[in-house]
Amino acid sequence: MKSFFDHLREELDGYAGPYADLLRWTPKLIEYFGSLIEDTRLPRPARGVINAALAYFMLPFDVVPESSMGGFGYIDDLYLCAYAAHLLQCEPQYAELLDEHWGYDQPLGAIVGEVLAAAEKMLPPEDRAQVLFFSGLSDSGAPAR
Repeated sequence: MKSFFDHLREELDGYAGPYADLLRWTPKLIEYFGSLIEDTRLPRPARGVINAALAYFMLPFDVVPESSMGGFGYIDDLYLCAYAAHLLQCEPQYAELLDEHWGYDQPLGAIVGEVLAAAEKMLPPEDRAQVLFFSGLSDSGAPAR
């Protein structure tokens, strides 16, 4: 996983396109989820949310493919990370654990709020619905056949 994080960070650090400042949070959020998932105190429901976000990176399809879009292709991944973090933040019993693993000056809630607000501009509603569907965090939003 560490080499994946390093590769992701390297790719996004060199990206200068749309939403570059926000996209630099993608590897940080994924690393954050990686540290959370290793914490044995994390309850099963929270593990499911985190696993959904982590697994989305490994799926063979992507709503916004990295391969043809460079850094901008991580918009859907960033959206999913923020959405998953938001779900966890909505559960008060996770608050202390979430804060314990968050090692940045900017509060997690501020980053999540900024990303979710920007997602309205970055991804059309149908793309956001498909991201949640493909990750398993929603049962609606299946692509039209």
